[in-house]
Amino acid sequence: MESLHKKYKSKIDIWIILLLLTPILTLLKTTAPYITSNIYINIFMFFYVSFLYLIYKKTTYEITNTHLKIYEIFSYTEISIPTITKISKVTSIYASSSFSISKLKIHYSGQYILISPENKLLFTNELRKINPAIKS
Repeated sequence: MESLHKKYKSKIDIWIILLLLTPILTLLKTTAPYITSNIYINIFMFFYVSFLYLIYKKTTYEITNTHLKIYEIFSYTEISIPTITKISKVTSIYASSSFSISKLKIHYSGQYILISPENKLLFTNELRKINPAIKS
């Protein structure tokens, strides 16, 4: 059997990025005259923006021949694809390491996880190639 190794990035909703950047934009506007002289403001902005970037870059989804691997900034989840019973589309602001409210709810082994791959249809089809019993 051919080895499967496909990676998918996390989807981004622009309005969520703007919402998350609002504190920085507000800070820039209110502290503009002091920005060059106040090292603490610069340090805060650097770490805040860096943290958001890391969340985005570290959130990926990988499909192998047997497993769905979910990499997030602070966690790693590995799901055996044959245990996946259902995939449904949901709209949720529930906290997860994705910058989108349009998510997939993956049901497996009596549990579920919310993820947000960029191309949901391609992602779901790839999982169904491995496990055709997955319901919608």
